[in-house]
Amino acid sequence: MQKFDCNECDEQVTLADIEKTVGKEELHDNIIREYFKCPHCNKEYTTHYTNEEIRALQKRMRMVRKMTPMTTKNMNILNGLKRQAIYLGNKLKKEVEGHE
Repeated sequence: MQKFDCNECDEQVTLADIEKTVGKEELHDNIIREYFKCPHCNKEYTTHYTNEEIRALQKRMRMVRKMTPMTTKNMNILNGLKRQAIYLGNKLKKEVEGHE
């Protein structure tokens, strides 16, 4: 089981602990922040941000995953969508958190 130490309280946290503390928060411009909290001290850790464009990509990825059989062409489409979503997610994180 994966574990990590909380940066705030130094307590060990497992994935099972995290699943109980997952949350969503709507920010400005229809941006959603997803996070989890340390079950010991309630420090919030942001997992990712999404906007309408990223959520549309996620929807397309779910549609491609449901296609059977999963052909090489569909796998390539899925990988391209994943790369695009990761790029846009990283860009959005920098914008929201104010990093360059």
